[in-house]
Amino acid sequence: MPIDLAFAIERYAELLEYLPTDEETEEVMYTLSYRDYVHDFLMQGQQPTSEQVRMLREADERLLAMREHLIRRFPWVVARDDLPPERWWWRLHRCAALEGARASMRSEHTA
Repeated sequence: MPIDLAFAIERYAELLEYLPTDEETEEVMYTLSYRDYVHDFLMQGQQPTSEQVRMLREADERLLAMREHLIRRFPWVVARDDLPPERWWWRLHRCAALEGARASMRSEHTA
């Protein structure tokens, strides 16, 4: 697990830069696992700075912009129903995922 929220957000944002060209399932899962770490740190009460909130919001928007590509290329990774809706990054196949993602992002980013 990453050391802290700042590192997790930074690493998640960095890994997203490579996501459109990733060919391996493990690389995609690794990137989304960093989004899990971010979520976990936020739920534990760690407070992001305004810069971290901005970075996370931009990273999440980039992920959502790649939604169709990821669903086509890695459906077994991003089309999971075995995880709760608040972990929307693993459930990109759901029509409601986009609205749920934005609502979840708003609550996380202001936590």
